[in-house]
Amino acid sequence: MCLWLPPCSPWDSADPLALRHFLDQLAIFFDKQLTYDLTGDWAWPAYAHEVEGYVEFVKEQLGNDMALVEALLRVITLKTSVGPNEQCPCASGTKFKKCHLPIVEKIQSRIGIARIKAAFPRS
Repeated sequence: MCLWLPPCSPWDSADPLALRHFLDQLAIFFDKQLTYDLTGDWAWPAYAHEVEGYVEFVKEQLGNDMALVEALLRVITLKTSVGPNEQCPCASGTKFKKCHLPIVEKIQSRIGIARIKAAFPRS
């Protein structure tokens, strides 16, 4: 069972009420799951599991532009290195630092480098 894609998780270990918030979300999840079991329709927004969920998250962060995801995925997953003064992989002709570097760094920080490497071992 999964409740959240990790970069979207509201979990805050510093919050003394974190467990209570988690249990509230768990109760809501089970209610939704029972509804799904009865109707066969998951009527709430959700990310897919495993790599597909991360791809959906990345796509959402990039404005739901699959061409942009394909252009930047190897940079996001650290399979390709692009210097800040090199042209952006999106082919805009703009330097990477003034184009997509900020959003790539934001995505990497939200997912985490270790999780990126685990989720995208062959990207």
